Amino acid sequence: MVRFHSRRLAVLSALALVAVACGGAAAPTATPTRAPATAPTATRAPAAPAPTATSAPAAAPAPTRPATATVPPPPAKPAGKVTIVVADAGAQHLDPHSTVGGAEGAIINFMFEGMLGYNLDGALEGRLATKWTASERATIWDFTLRPGVKFHNGDLMTAQDVKFSFDKAVKDTGTGSPQLKARVESAEVIDPQTVRIKLKAPLAIFDTEGAATAIVPKGYIEKVGAAEFAKAPVGTGPYKFVSRRLDEHASFEASEGHWRRAPFVKEATLRFAAESSVRLAMLKTGEADVIGGVTPTQAQEIKSTAGLRTTSAPGTSMMWMWPFGATKIDAAGKHIPTDSPWANKLVRQAATYAIDRDAIVKGIFRGDAAPMVTVVMPGAFGFNPNLKPYPYDPKKAKELLAQAGFPNGFTTDLYATPHAAISFTEDTTVAVAKFWADVGIKATIQKMDYGTYLATVRERKIDGIGVIATVFQPNGWSTLNLYTSAKGCWCSMMWDESIDADLAKAAAEPDSAKRQALIQDIIAREYEMVSNIFLVYGNNTYGVNSRIRDWPQQRGYGYVNRVDLLQLAQ
Repeated sequence: MVRFHSRRLAVLSALALVAVACGGAAAPTATPTRAPATAPTATRAPAAPAPTATSAPAAAPAPTRPATATVPPPPAKPAGKVTIVVADAGAQHLDPHSTVGGAEGAIINFMFEGMLGYNLDGALEGRLATKWTASERATIWDFTLRPGVKFHNGDLMTAQDVKFSFDKAVKDTGTGSPQLKARVESAEVIDPQTVRIKLKAPLAIFDTEGAATAIVPKGYIEKVGAAEFAKAPVGTGPYKFVSRRLDEHASFEASEGHWRRAPFVKEATLRFAAESSVRLAMLKTGEADVIGGVTPTQAQEIKSTAGLRTTSAPGTSMMWMWPFGATKIDAAGKHIPTDSPWANKLVRQAATYAIDRDAIVKGIFRGDAAPMVTVVMPGAFGFNPNLKPYPYDPKKAKELLAQAGFPNGFTTDLYATPHAAISFTEDTTVAVAKFWADVGIKATIQKMDYGTYLATVRERKIDGIGVIATVFQPNGWSTLNLYTSAKGCWCSMMWDESIDADLAKAAAEPDSAKRQALIQDIIAREYEMVSNIFLVYGNNTYGVNSRIRDWPQQRGYGYVNRVDLLQLAQ
């Protein structure tokens, strides 16, 4: 049975800090003295999957762009308009320190930047900073700012703005702010072009775990107030804010004086349409120039339609399941197991063995996916190549359910929501429910819109199990911290104190080889715990019409990004 929940929360109670990393074009003008976390390799090579009861696992999706992305020369002057339509952008906050969920990055990436970010190949680079150094214990980080950068209102960006941005972000109550508050002791102005970030504890990976915090204009916000800034934001990004209608669109205009380069397109509009069929119709009629979340079936239709084609950001996303009801959080913040079936490791193992991932890859994704192994994707720093996807074994699933005390299975709610970074969350959920029914797990599918889903999960007002999708993180520590740590923005429903302790050790470890070993060990323990039920790794495919000449995509980033590099046909 499928039940529909269509309400949208007008105001979400949880706000989050977004570390904006929209992928730059040029290398840093100066290299860091502490080597940044290893970037993902250009070509994703997942571990060899284990055999299943039906067929051999599909190979990982192949990248559609070359290993080294080519950035075209800047235009003489921005011109033309483009309309991009995606499934959703969460709560669509305009203040970068008040966002909930990564999908809002589709909006934030137009307007804001951090001191550091990632280039098209997924490697760390300087943005608003040109040089960064860390003390021996990695508790003090100094950043030299790029000279001459201006905000959209004409104000010159200085170290005062960076200090103000960190002070503001730390004080916010969003999902990312608690982590930043736990890490940052202070932000200090050394001189107009140098800012010092003092940390409460060693953090050898602060360059990837805080330096992308969006920089906002101190003078403008102090003049108009935070509430007005949230309605009319001003940043340093390649596009300036024009207007927004909640749940319908956000519009932007090129910042012709951007420090890196002027965008090719003068006017860009981001529109929202949850139904993939509606987005496809908009592409066919010309109402949309670009659509996101294209399903494999739609991709074939687009390719066979004159004037339309697809483009892909390879290796960008993954889909798995959270056992929501497995734990509750006590007053001390500890996770206490409940009497839910999902609190039982044998049940989680059974549910994992009951799913034929190869059938999902072939039948739903048409081969444009691969069975998922862990939340740290292939190509990310710390990926554990020794782990293999769980095989499809319904007989073993039934045996495990019986051992767990559920010989006749049990009933559960199964939640699903559309996601901007990966297609087919609904179809995959239906397939999972069928596989589970075959072994006695009777799932009632509950559909929610993206914003409601995120708020409900954050507030822990949910039981059962739910499908979650997210994007590639170049640093495996980041993914684990987000989704397995009790301190993470999207804490796992299954949690182990020792994992948090080892995440802290890894964060402070300056030796990258030792840090990688710690991360790989944590991944292996999460895998053994079956803390989550993994489904697939996938790509984010866009459909484009003949007006689009080219649009380089940042490798491994599943949301709309680098619209400044989108070129229209002459």
